[in-house]
Amino acid sequence: MKQVFIDANVLVAVVNKEYPIFSDAARVLSLADRSGYELFTSPVCLAIAFYFAEKKVVLH
Repeated sequence: MKQVFIDANVLVAVVNKEYPIFSDAARVLSLADRSGYELFTSPVCLAIAFYFAEKKVVLH
């Protein structure tokens, strides 16, 4: 089983649909659907992703 750590930058890119890296970041997250991969992140990375998601929603 391969373990992949997901950094906050990957999460933020997907949540905010930041192009041109959105498609690559989404492909990394799609590894969760494949057998043989386990994706991990930290609470701090989740907090950062939620912060930027909330900031985008409030501004737009």
